[in-house]
Amino acid sequence: MLSMIRIAAEPEENDPQEDSPVKLAVININILSTSLPPTHVIPQFLENFPKLAGSSNPYERRAAMASLGAVMEGSLEFMAPYIDELLPHVFNALQDPKTIVVHAALIALGQITDELGSDVVQHHATMIPVVFDLLGSRDLEIMKAACNTLDSLLEWIPQDTITGYLPKLMEALLFITTTHVDSEVKIIVVCTNPLTLNT
Repeated sequence: MLSMIRIAAEPEENDPQEDSPVKLAVININILSTSLPPTHVIPQFLENFPKLAGSSNPYERRAAMASLGAVMEGSLEFMAPYIDELLPHVFNALQDPKTIVVHAALIALGQITDELGSDVVQHHATMIPVVFDLLGSRDLEIMKAACNTLDSLLEWIPQDTITGYLPKLMEALLFITTTHVDSEVKIIVVCTNPLTLNT
């Protein structure tokens, strides 16, 4: 596990190949978490996560977020008690100056929400405004990840709470659909968020 995390923390080109060492390391972390008992995987991860998440090296911060998302699927029950402790690191990563860290944090937050939405939604007042802001990113990958993550978050918010977010949501989605952004982002918006608005 530790060796995979170290590989995931290596530098990677801006447009990596699908079989890059970094991506394969993250895939292997997921395989380990789904194939082995959590006690063989998670303690090492939890021991190293805070140090990586707070590192001055952006590749290590990215690895922390990518690894967190990767371990969720196979270690759900084991990870649940630690989520409140881990989410502040994710929140910080969402505001990281490096786009590679922000992108990894968005994906991790989406993966955590998919598995433990009822726990994550308690922090919606902190998380959602930041994700809203990222919808306006000039980075295409950040915009796409923010759309998907926002959709995951909003699915868990009670109807009486979600109404408070509708004006800003409509403003953000209108911006995306009426400006010259990539068509793939517009497709994501059309295919996902209208379902949320019908909640």
